[in-house]
Amino acid sequence: MRYQHPVPEPESIAFFLVLALMMIILLAAVVGVAIYSGRSDQAKEGKFNSQVVTITAGLISALFMMSLVFLAATSWQNSTQARLRTYTEAGAIAEIYALAAPIPEEPRAKIRSLSKSYLEEVKGAEWTLLAVGDRSEKAGAQLSSLRNEIIGIQVSGDAVKTARDRMMDRVREATDARRMRISDAESTPSTYLTVQLLLNGLLVIAVPMIIGYTINRRSVIMQALVALSVAVAILVVTDLTRPFSGVERVTATAYSLALDQMH
Repeated sequence: MRYQHPVPEPESIAFFLVLALMMIILLAAVVGVAIYSGRSDQAKEGKFNSQVVTITAGLISALFMMSLVFLAATSWQNSTQARLRTYTEAGAIAEIYALAAPIPEEPRAKIRSLSKSYLEEVKGAEWTLLAVGDRSEKAGAQLSSLRNEIIGIQVSGDAVKTARDRMMDRVREATDARRMRISDAESTPSTYLTVQLLLNGLLVIAVPMIIGYTINRRSVIMQALVALSVAVAILVVTDLTRPFSGVERVTATAYSLALDQMH
């Protein structure tokens, strides 16, 4: 068997493309400003400093906004996908419960009991564990038992065979959705992008202090508002990177709705 090189994840490719683009923009801006300021007569007379400061501050602010928007958009997309996967998982289990109607009474009762128990375990104990990036071993065992019960159904006609085949498809969907849900709970934001965001935020706050400004009530209030805005923006984006524990966290509504359908 020939060795196949691993294919990079789309998220990794996007991150490094954005990082490379930002580095190119930064390098071009620095080189351009250096060349222009070195050739300018105004620079020799000491009259160009304010323009350099303006360009530098604008560039730092732009880099901060690019990092902020990219991390926020990625986190929001991941949170949305995690929420959709909960409905896929819960819907698959609810459909297994309904598809069990034509099979014999004993396996039907076991399958329906395991379906309900699994949803209750996920909605309760496992959802609490997801907030800290953990999972419920009991829920995993229940899903495995459900799969085994479906595999063990004795086919006695076309209706039973069709039901078993469809239930196998649904249990595979639920298993895949659960695996992705747990992966979402265990994932962490890009360290590189987070560090870059923090450094750019600090620079946005520090540049006016480094340059210096007239101390009065208005300038102090303005500087405090800038620092507050940067801090709040970073906190909000950081919160979005936690799909199961942040303020806008994914809830267990899908599993509650699925359980309601079973009564």
